[in-house]
Amino acid sequence: MSIFTDIKAEVSQRCISNGLAANEAFCEIITEKLKDAGVIDEFSPCHFDQTIDGRRIKIDGYAISDDLSKLELFISSYDSDAEDLSVKKIEIKKIRQLQKLADEFYQYALLIRSNSYNEESELFEIINYIKQSAKKLEFLRVHILGDGYYTENYNVYSSNRKGMGYTYTCELWDANSLKTVFSDEGFVENNIEIDVNKFS
Repeated sequence: MSIFTDIKAEVSQRCISNGLAANEAFCEIITEKLKDAGVIDEFSPCHFDQTIDGRRIKIDGYAISDDLSKLELFISSYDSDAEDLSVKKIEIKKIRQLQKLADEFYQYALLIRSNSYNEESELFEIINYIKQSAKKLEFLRVHILGDGYYTENYNVYSSNRKGMGYTYTCELWDANSLKTVFSDEGFVENNIEIDVNKFS
């Protein structure tokens, strides 16, 4: 988990040098690494965490395809202290809570009336995109960014979620899953495919 220890050290550095909150710096670093590995193509930060009408609304970023058929939502929780570089276990309750918050944000964006939010709000663009993509959406992918490790693989897949007609996936990016993408030296691990039919 040395990669993740380095990530946590970089979070502290960016908080100091760029004036970012720890969660913002963490999202920035992890999504940069996911882009380098070809896991995602784009990431637009949108850090929002407020309680509205008694309901917690949280999101940390998004990406949407040009044809509005593919939407990716990013949500994270960075709970470590500034000087704490240890990699702690993430409880399943926390992971499910983050997934639920991302799902609820999507529903919130669909249901909220356009005239009820300010066009200058940082939420305006993402909510507008979600509304535009409602009838065109084919893939909804939630990325959970965790600041520790989970003991098992956490991937959720549904080919037709709740009868909505789009494919839904939810993936956890923690110390273990990032280690499968990167080597301990931080290089991208490339899979090599061999056609065994060509060999006796």
